[in-house]
Amino acid sequence: MTEHDLRTLLRDHVETTEPTFTLRPADSIGDGHRARRRRQFVVRGAALVTAGGVAAAVAFGIAGGDRSQDVNALDNIHPMTKVALAEYDPQKLPGLIDSHIEAAVGPYLALGPIAFTASDEQHAELPRARWDEAASVSARYGGTGDHRLDVRLGHSRGEAEGDRDTRCAEATRGPDAFLLSCEATTLSDGSVAVTEVSAAFPDPTDPTGFWISLTRENLEKGTKPRWTLDPSVNTSKRLDPAEIFFIRSVEVVHSETFVTSAREVVRAPTYDAALGRFDVPVSALQQVATDPELVIPPPD
Repeated sequence: MTEHDLRTLLRDHVETTEPTFTLRPADSIGDGHRARRRRQFVVRGAALVTAGGVAAAVAFGIAGGDRSQDVNALDNIHPMTKVALAEYDPQKLPGLIDSHIEAAVGPYLALGPIAFTASDEQHAELPRARWDEAASVSARYGGTGDHRLDVRLGHSRGEAEGDRDTRCAEATRGPDAFLLSCEATTLSDGSVAVTEVSAAFPDPTDPTGFWISLTRENLEKGTKPRWTLDPSVNTSKRLDPAEIFFIRSVEVVHSETFVTSAREVVRAPTYDAALGRFDVPVSALQQVATDPELVIPPPD
């Protein structure tokens, strides 16, 4: 393991987010690609596009002080976002998110009940009484089934940093690439939505919900990443096609800290099969990720 790999491993062990697809710290190469991917793209003061295609600029970054400070002082902020921040009530957030996701995704996918979580800056889940301290919130549908939908709103400077020009190229290069496809689409207002497809499988050696990223080579050869094998539990090097999930996501960076993503997850034996099982159009995922009312203030 090189010094770079070690630094990447330690950094990602601290910064790993999105518990539904948490990657094992041992997955250093995969985590490195994912962490670098998140840092290679930023749109400062990025604009949002509403469902009707109306440009909607967002540029908020309230740091410190009272979370309820006057949002009217912020520049280039969409009126709907300004109202959403001024009237922000974390107790009503699950219902708001659910209604907006249902409007965008409901025509394509039966969602079922929402599973809502709010987390602090250390990615620890917060009790309902402390939702106002959230640095990120997630809405999940589909439980542990074969077809799921995840939406995340969160503040993380590390995730928002990076260069959009090299992001997709580096993340899909070579047999050890952890993104199967990646496309950066410039929206009408100049902001960029990044659409990605990746693959992962649940780690059978860890009961806490870790997932292991799969490279192109893993999928082509049908083998698990060698560094994830545990002789006492996970002895087989062969990758069972029934264990593989594919994730298609749209991620948008709205400010120096605020990032949103919408992801459809399907169980499928191959990449081609997964493409046939994705039901939600990229445009609908993009509609959720760019919704000007789906916003949370930065944590104190």
